[in-house]
This record gives sequence, structure tokens and C-alpha cells, in this order.
Amino acid sequence: MSQSPPFSCSQIDGSFGPHAGNCRGGFDFTLLFEETILTLAPVCLVLAVIPPRIWYLLRRVKKVQDGSRLASLKIVRIPALPASMLILKILGVN
Repeated sequence: MSQSPPFSCSQIDGSFGPHAGNCRGGFDFTLLFEETILTLAPVCLVLAVIPPRIWYLLRRVKKVQDGSRLASLKIVRIPALPASMLILKILGVN
């Protein structure tokens, strides 16, 4: 009765399960689990919350001068970081 060979760490990291088996001391998440649950989920949540927040900020009484480029820059900058993080994860760049 022969046993099947153990999976390599790269094969285990490609699986979705949260436990990485014997890789890295046996107490770690798989890379696929880390990227989806611990990275993509929070980024998508932030991106989902940004449009209502921008809408709310645009409707509030202005606390800066009208025509201020800095205010427009701040509004544009709000979704830039989470959007770029999502794009980089989709493209597979670490």
C-alpha cells in the first residue's frame, strides 16, 4: 500500500484553504487565502464605501474656498490607493 507523495508548498499555496499544511512550520495561511480574504476583501469593501462618502462630502457645506484645486485633488485621491491596490492584485504584481 503506497502513500501518495506529500504536496509541495507551491501546490498548497495554490489551494484556497486557510491552513498551509506543513509549509512554513505548519501555522500559516495559504497564499491564495491571504490574497483573497485578507487583501482583496478589505480593498473591495473600501472601494464600495468610497462613492457614498464622496457623494456625502460633495453635498456638505464647503469648508474651503470655492475653486480650490487642493479640495478637488483630495476628492480624486480618496479612491486612488485602494483602486491601485486592487489593480495590482488582479495583475498579480506583489
